[in-house]
Amino acid sequence: MKKNKILYTINYDKIVNFRERVTRFTVRFEFKDSENEEYSGEDFAHLHDTGRLTELLIDGAELLIKKANNENRKTKWDIIAVKVHGEIILINTAFHRYITEAIFHDNEISPFEEPSYIKPEIKHNNSKLDFYLETEKEKIFIEVKGCTLVNGKIAQFLSFNSCLKTFERTYGA
Repeated sequence: MKKNKILYTINYDKIVNFRERVTRFTVRFEFKDSENEEYSGEDFAHLHDTGRLTELLIDGAELLIKKANNENRKTKWDIIAVKVHGEIILINTAFHRYITEAIFHDNEISPFEEPSYIKPEIKHNNSKLDFYLETEKEKIFIEVKGCTLVNGKIAQFLSFNSCLKTFERTYGA
C-alpha cells in the first residue's frame, strides 16, 4: 500500500480559536484574522458531534471550519476538525459515512472483499444502521463509530462499562 494514500478529501475555509461550547450542537469561536473585517471577532458554528469532547474543545484550541451552504441556518459555519498536539482530529460525524464507503471500495485496505451491494443508512428492525453491504460470501450490517477520545497521543473509546451504562440509560435495558 502507498504510504500517503488519499481516500477522501475534506476541505475547510478557516482556522479559528475555540472559545466555548454553548449547546450540544453550537460552539462559539474567535476568528484569528483580525485585520479582515468580514472575519474578525467572534461567531458561532454547528458541531456535528454530540460527544463530550472535553479533552479536545479547550479554550484557544484551533478549529478547522467551513462556511455552511445554507444561508438560512442559525450558524454560518460547520466545524470540521480540531487540532490537538499538532494532529488534526475529525469531529464532524457527517464525513464518517463517506470515508467508510471509500474504504469499502479500496481493495488494499478494506476488511471485506469488493462489495457487490452497499446501502447506507439502512433500517433494520427498530434501528437505523450506517451500512448494509453484500459480498459474494457475506451479508453484513455495519455501524461506524468515530474516535475522538484522546489520552496523550493515544486514541481511545469509552470503556465497555461506560458504553453499557449509556445503552441502559438510552434503551432502558
